[in-house]
Parts: sequence; structure tokens; C-alpha cells
Amino acid sequence: MKYLSVLALVLAGCSAVDVATVSKLNQIDPMDANPGDFQIIAHLPKGLEIVPESAQLKIDASNGVETVSEKYRLDQVSEGGRYELSLTDDDVARMQALQAKVKAWEEEKPDDTNGGLNVDVGVCLRDEGPALDAPVSIDISIASTGVLPLLRPLPAERYLDELESAGRPVGPCLF
Repeated sequence: MKYLSVLALVLAGCSAVDVATVSKLNQIDPMDANPGDFQIIAHLPKGLEIVPESAQLKIDASNGVETVSEKYRLDQVSEGGRYELSLTDDDVARMQALQAKVKAWEEEKPDDTNGGLNVDVGVCLRDEGPALDAPVSIDISIASTGVLPLLRPLPAERYLDELESAGRPVGPCLF
């Protein structure tokens, strides 16, 4: 299967992505992985927050004839700048149904089946925003491998600059 297994976190859309972790993620077949085994953990400094209900996982897949595109809202639990993002139980079941469909495509047309995985998260500035040298980092937790660094710590200023360069400027929190 030609499956583009890129975890393109807008939250982590920068050059500080941990290459070793991405390599490990690319070894996992997203059609075999249990979606309930994954959790994204963002460590944000005071003044930088995740917009409630903005986190979503999107999967696109095609077999050359039929195309599917599914979005799954990620639950977020936050405490003191630590945000845990994961699929709801209902969405785990829904995603497993999609995995079964794409897996059948792969068995029928392995050379024509491809897809992509993307996680998108909105962030905003609270009050004066973060201290510019405060670290931002992101980990991914996988039941089979434990917690892995996805975005190595980098200063909030650089993180915000990279988001802006990617066309995702961060504005004030409106909630």
C-alpha cells in the first residue's frame, strides 16, 4: 500500500519534529494500528492554549476508483499547560470501520490504494501570550512503544514564527 503516513500536526508544523519518532511512526501501518492506542500530548507554556474542540484527525484514502475522507474530533483534556488529545470511544469504532474498508481495498488493489493522515489543532494566545523563551513540545503516546517525543522543545517565539510561516498565524483566544 502506498500510504503517506505523515503526522502533519499544525500544532507541530515545524523543523523541530523528532526524526526518530517520525521514522517509528512510518513503520506503523495505520490500517492495522488500534486508533485507541494513540494519544498526542502537547506541552504549552502559560499564554498559549489549544482552542477547545479544534483538534481533529483527518484520514483520506483512495483505491483509484473510490475515495473516502473522514474527520474525527479529538477529545482534549488539559491541566496546567499539558493537553492530552485522543479519539473518543465512538470515533475509535468509526475509525476501525474505515480501517477495515481500506484494508479490503489494499488486498484487492495494493498498488492503487493510498492515503494520508493529518492531525490539525488550533492554538491561540491568552492575555499577553507566552514568554518568548518558554518551551513548546509535543509527545505521542502509543500503547506498543510508550511516550515518544514528536516535537522537541523549542522556544515559543520560534514555534509561533514557524506557524506564521506555514500560513497559520496565531491570534488571541476568543473563549
